[in-house]
Amino acid sequence: MIDGPTTYVLVHSVLRQTAEEGSTISYSDAMKAISWSYQDAYKRNVFAFVLRAITYAEVGTGNPMLTAVVVQKEPGIPTKAFFDTAGELDRLRKDDTDICFWKRELDRVYNRWRKGVAAKAA
Repeated sequence: MIDGPTTYVLVHSVLRQTAEEGSTISYSDAMKAISWSYQDAYKRNVFAFVLRAITYAEVGTGNPMLTAVVVQKEPGIPTKAFFDTAGELDRLRKDDTDICFWKRELDRVYNRWRKGVAAKAA
């Protein structure tokens, strides 16, 4: 059985730590960090749902899309779902390419959460 609130907290913690380090993490490594297998299709779907919930919560509190740190191993960018969610939240500019938007959002995430910067913002 999957405990939704606990999973949310665990995933958020992994993403925040990744952002604090100024790095990115693959979907499979993020799942491994919470002791889930990327090969489990059901857990992959739950993981995607949790990422979406985190995005909505972060943007709803005025933060950037923390999920920008989660990328595909190849080509090293988020999945289409990330960009679709950004569109739903009116985060995309009309003249943006997906890559330009993601790089800008990732910079915003790092500026918000990177160690030292997050402490000053809190």
